[in-house]
Amino acid sequence: MFSDLDDTVTYLRQKEVEYKIIFLDCDENEILKRYKLSRRRHPLMEEQDKRIMNAIMREKELLFSVKDKADFVIDTTFLTAPKLKEIIVNFLKDEKEGMRIYCMSFGYKFGTPTEADLMFDVRCLPNPYYVDELRARTGQDKAVQDYVMDSENSVILLSKFEDLVEYLIPLYEAEGKGQLVIAFGCSGGHHRSVTFAEKLGEYLKKEGYAPIISHRDLEKK
Repeated sequence: MFSDLDDTVTYLRQKEVEYKIIFLDCDENEILKRYKLSRRRHPLMEEQDKRIMNAIMREKELLFSVKDKADFVIDTTFLTAPKLKEIIVNFLKDEKEGMRIYCMSFGYKFGTPTEADLMFDVRCLPNPYYVDELRARTGQDKAVQDYVMDSENSVILLSKFEDLVEYLIPLYEAEGKGQLVIAFGCSGGHHRSVTFAEKLGEYLKKEGYAPIISHRDLEKK
């Protein structure tokens, strides 16, 4: 399976068969934990080497070229099953030609997303977490967005992000890039990062794109 997969993908491409590759990635330590919980044997474990981590690293080496050809790479390290389903469904139902653009939010306390092409840290902005009436809300709420964007720094920063993305998208498209993942991070992934992912998504829609907006850590405490 591992040795034939790359050759098969190459063969399909040569025969001009339409297909999509969705590559599910994960942090090595998380994969190790999942194998220990399931008590399953890794298919690359050898009789002379019973260490699961060695098999996991070997698997990553064998699949590197397939990952490089993937239409969409998803880091599942911090994803719940429902959130993973939502991301895959959004990817498959988007039939628009051209590059797919994803605006996502995340919390640095839960780790950074490995699938991000562009990653922006917005922890420098006013934090609604310290406002009692906003703490339990998210950046999807207008009150939180208004609080974040009430700062002149937030307005300027968003404008610079918009200019940068507007400049970069045609360059990526010219290189044949199939997806662009733009990630915004704040401390917990509930307020500032969500606000900016939503705001940039709104801007891209006005510019004629069809971005997919997702919030990786919105359901985490």
